[in-house]
Amino acid sequence: MPDENLAEWMRQGLISRGKALDIGCGNARNSIFLARHGFTVDAVDYSASAIAWAQDEVAKAGVPVALRCASVFELEIAAGSYDLVYDGGCFHHMAPHQRDAYIELVARALKPGGALGLVCFRSEGG
Repeated sequence: MPDENLAEWMRQGLISRGKALDIGCGNARNSIFLARHGFTVDAVDYSASAIAWAQDEVAKAGVPVALRCASVFELEIAAGSYDLVYDGGCFHHMAPHQRDAYIELVARALKPGGALGLVCFRSEGG
């Protein structure tokens, strides 16, 4: 099951199909959802065990998802490459000194008019 917000955005037509980057993809549940809905998906996670799990899930789903085990900061992303960048839980795990570089990376990766989906914890909780 994908993140509820991602599924709702898709249902409401708030995100356009195209090329997507799933940052911190974990088991690839959001990547698989996007691929099933016509996106070309690149997915990255720093955890080798997460990528191994994702490879199994992608194979079971029978959808194309390009998986990579790396830090998001190791990716070579051409400017304007993605219609959607989705982060279902990576940002809030970053050290505060890395966040500005992350924001710059994501902003550069998005096509003009592209969408960013970001799920993270709030300092107040929840």
